[in-house]
Amino acid sequence: MTSLRYRSLFRPSSSARQEINVPNTSESDLPHFVRGLDAATLATVLLDLAADHDVVRERLLRLQLRDDPARLAVRFRARLDAWRNETEYHDWRRVGAYAAGIEQWVFEVEKEVLPVDPSQARQLAEALIEIDGKLFESVDDSGNDIGQAIGAACRLWLRAAADDLPPEDGWADQLIALVDADQYGARQTLLDDAEEVMGPVVQAAIRDRLERRGR
Repeated sequence: MTSLRYRSLFRPSSSARQEINVPNTSESDLPHFVRGLDAATLATVLLDLAADHDVVRERLLRLQLRDDPARLAVRFRARLDAWRNETEYHDWRRVGAYAAGIEQWVFEVEKEVLPVDPSQARQLAEALIEIDGKLFESVDDSGNDIGQAIGAACRLWLRAAADDLPPEDGWADQLIALVDADQYGARQTLLDDAEEVMGPVVQAAIRDRLERRGR
């Protein structure tokens, strides 16, 4: 019997493959290309993406508020409220994505709020730090994912406080109050990074208060 050979419909011949010319593009050229696009094209692309992707839509909605930090902060607080009121438990398989969302929130506050209103950024960071207990109780944090997210919030607090108008007696008392309320050890970053971010004067004030308390 003569054997028959079948060529897969999904596997083009070598000659056909040679005829397929894939345009040469480079990601390094992308910023230059995008900046050269006209406003109408960019608007169309962004609106198309916003229709399909919540992250893009939310970013555009926040952009509308960039000149109104108070209202922008309200939008960020809505996500804080969602985490505070959440009842779902995140096991070890899902905690990574959950914590990544929290760290992304910290990054967005740092990028969008801190440059225009350090006080609002500090208050947002502080509000997240203060619900760390709820976050830890909602997950299996054996991999320290939530711990790292709270550490990021602590660093944001320090950076925002460094740029914010300090209270009359400085930031030491407020920082120590946050550390005193720490039930999970995730706020240690406030003490560890204070000198690097806020400078030796603030660090000396913190040390002085802790020494007077015998800590």
